[in-house]
Amino acid sequence: MNKFSGKRPLSHLAMLGLISLSLTACTKTLDWLFDAPEVHQTEMAPLESRASVTNRDTGTAQPAGTPPASPATPAQATQAEVRSLLNAWRDAWAKRDVPTYLSFYHPSFKGSQSSPENWRASRQRIISHAKNIELSIGEPEIRIDAADHATASFTQKYRANSKNDAGRKTLQLRRIDGRWLIEQEVFSTSGK
Repeated sequence: MNKFSGKRPLSHLAMLGLISLSLTACTKTLDWLFDAPEVHQTEMAPLESRASVTNRDTGTAQPAGTPPASPATPAQATQAEVRSLLNAWRDAWAKRDVPTYLSFYHPSFKGSQSSPENWRASRQRIISHAKNIELSIGEPEIRIDAADHATASFTQKYRANSKNDAGRKTLQLRRIDGRWLIEQEVFSTSGK
């Protein structure tokens, strides 16, 4: 009988079982390492005969034989985060959801007021007194200035009660604890 590392002797059958388990684990590791699509027993047909392959990362089907889509670059991902923030900010403002709207601003943001507290009170009063807010923003131009700084510039149209204006808004954003917040805001009306 053979001895394995000075421990109890193992039978040949037990040894084959361990080798088989090890190879199975290696195959799964190699599939993951080379980003091979998961193949189930029912999918063992040659690649040419399959109509499409499902991309494991996105869950989308793509024609067989085509390479998977490349993941977004860090800059694209950051721009997508900023775009998402802008849409949520616009929606909260238009729905008159003041707490959510204010949560998009850096705690020290004070606009043209003397303090952040005065600015927040002013925005609370103005937004809550508006009966209907119609707000639209154009496709933003987003510039990533650094890993934690970005600038977004877009057209904005606002209508509520007797106020109606349109112009260009530029937001300076800072990422703090993984979340983008508005640090500065500049609005210039059309015609100025």
